[in-house]
Amino acid sequence: LNSNFEKLNEILKQINSNSVELDKKLSNFLSTQLNTQSSMLQLTNQLTENGLIDKKTKKIFENLDKGIKQLISKNKK
Repeated sequence: LNSNFEKLNEILKQINSNSVELDKKLSNFLSTQLNTQSSMLQLTNQLTENGLIDKKTKKIFENLDKGIKQLISKNKK
């Protein structure tokens, strides 16, 4: 019985360790996505202000931004 508890304890430690690693990876992914989203928004605004982007292209960037937001919200769940 004691041996089984020790095995269970080791398995739980491994699960916890894996969970911590996955949390770190997810956090890094979400951080990267937020940075990308911010950069895209700044680029879109600059291009719009300088008249270098038309309405159709701006709409494409806005749709990309929405897609990133959806990915982030799905990954947070």
